[in-house]
Amino acid sequence: MTSTSDEEAARRLLEGYLRQFLADATCTLVASDPPDIACQIGHEAWAVEVTRVNQLEVYEGNVKARVELDVPLMAFGNELGECTRPGLSYLLLLQGPTSKAKWQAWKRTTRNLVERFVQSNVPGKLEFEGGSITARRDARANWSVAILPRDGAVTPNGAPSYDISANIDAMLRNALRKKASRLARVTGYERIGLVLLNTYFFGDDIDAIRQALKRVIHEDSAFGIFDFLFYVSQAGFDLVFERQSGLFSPLSQAG
Repeated sequence: MTSTSDEEAARRLLEGYLRQFLADATCTLVASDPPDIACQIGHEAWAVEVTRVNQLEVYEGNVKARVELDVPLMAFGNELGECTRPGLSYLLLLQGPTSKAKWQAWKRTTRNLVERFVQSNVPGKLEFEGGSITARRDARANWSVAILPRDGAVTPNGAPSYDISANIDAMLRNALRKKASRLARVTGYERIGLVLLNTYFFGDDIDAIRQALKRVIHEDSAFGIFDFLFYVSQAGFDLVFERQSGLFSPLSQAG
């Protein structure tokens, strides 16, 4: 069974939302995007792009989505769990190596240390470069992995990685900047919008997102291309920005 793409999931949510206001609103995926989605709203055609918003981190001088750094670490940590022994549960905490260049050597060293620790089959804790592992007596024999923030990690605007507001500001600016550039060459649509898919653990406060977007859009004229923005989070599917107040109620402008 294939998983639903980000674009298809966003299309379904958007179409369901629009049909609250106009029963025959339709949204379809566009094969030759941009845009990702085309919606027909009355006599108007709307162009909609879809993008994930990720916590960003400056890593070795480059801006990276933290998920790009954490996913390989998590996969490696889960792989190490294959060496577990019965009667103990383990908690593996990983930060990773200090640089990408050390990745393979760090993995080899970490694997050797962790496997020797597990094979000893005794409770305790082992700290090593870029992580630690703790074992305790437990008949369930669980293996848990968690990714820790990297030492000295900062957001693109220089704030500490634990600064929630700075992370939200950076991830929204990055997403809007990329998509504004992409949509600038799109023609034949009356309105242009964006569906933002949140991946940031602390990014589900919709009021905070709305306030941040209001500020970010005001400060960058390139973002004037967007007529509306939706935000998908654990809280649901929310309209977080509309340039024309009342656009979605009752979509009277789409006649």
